[in-house]
Amino acid sequence: MKKNSSYLIISFIAGIFVFLFLIYSLTKQEKNGFVRNINNLETTFINEIDLRSNEFYFHLNSPNLSFKSFKKSNFLLKLDNSLNKISNHIFTTPSKFKFSKTFNNLTSIGSSVFITNSKGMIIKYASDTVAGFYQIPNITFNQGYAISNNSIVVRSTLKNGDIKQRELVKINFTDKATIEKRLLLPKQVDGFFCTDGWLTYDSKLKQLIYTYFYRGEILSLDTNLNVIYSAKTIDTVKQAKLKLLEQNNSLSSGSTIKRTSQTASNNMVNSFSTIGNNNIYILSALKADNDKTDFLKRKQVVDVYDLRKGSYLYSFYLSRYNGYKPRDIKITNNIISVLYDKYLVRYKIR
Repeated sequence: MKKNSSYLIISFIAGIFVFLFLIYSLTKQEKNGFVRNINNLETTFINEIDLRSNEFYFHLNSPNLSFKSFKKSNFLLKLDNSLNKISNHIFTTPSKFKFSKTFNNLTSIGSSVFITNSKGMIIKYASDTVAGFYQIPNITFNQGYAISNNSIVVRSTLKNGDIKQRELVKINFTDKATIEKRLLLPKQVDGFFCTDGWLTYDSKLKQLIYTYFYRGEILSLDTNLNVIYSAKTIDTVKQAKLKLLEQNNSLSSGSTIKRTSQTASNNMVNSFSTIGNNNIYILSALKADNDKTDFLKRKQVVDVYDLRKGSYLYSFYLSRYNGYKPRDIKITNNIISVLYDKYLVRYKIR
């Protein structure tokens, strides 16, 4: 009888400790050393559509709802505001243009359209007609924006032996493609993974914005790649924290090549960004001290910065949709269009 009583007492005390530990775990909040100015924007659902694929992302230079494809850079998907009228547009490409497995890109300004692959090939269109085919040797690039009818800015990879470093490159087009200027992105760790980020462009202010994934920094440039400002994002991360692995890989020729890979990507600070209403909108990957952990499991925080100065303004939350977090957004006046995996959802904000 005494043994049973002792067992019950021990079990009861152990249960209390387990209960208190669970309460502590649920209430403990990770501190990152910064707080957000939360703007409780009122969002009203307008409409949604299943795009049938998550290969699409916003074609920002288009005044309408247009989407580029990660898979085929000569393909545009267009929607009207009701999301009822859907049309596809396919640009004819010369046979010598080869689509890369990754990093194909389409960009446009006015009636000029540029399609690129990662091998330095560029097609220029005047409306739908091929106006030029160019190939720049010894260069690889991916992201890019048209900044005039005869020039684009791309993000390139500069190679020096086994060392790779990212740069921004301005390319002009006449009867040939000419590199006018290069800007090496500031190295913190290796020069390649530590400078990964997202490039976007505001055609009204003629301002390029590059936001880094692994450091809290916004780089603002004019169309000649002159730095307008380098602004700190609201977080406290100034230095990229990466885990890299170097390996010697054997080639079919019998020689070896050193390759560096990223072993973990959970140190992301900021995700994709966009420009709208003279502001920069960044999908943040960090929790502020006034964000609740369980709340962020259901929401995506968006940090807003002034485009002209880079100063922080406020933050707001976007809910998940069908279990998915936002992966890309577009802001047009008081309408926010959000891509959740393969779904497009539009809200009115105020």
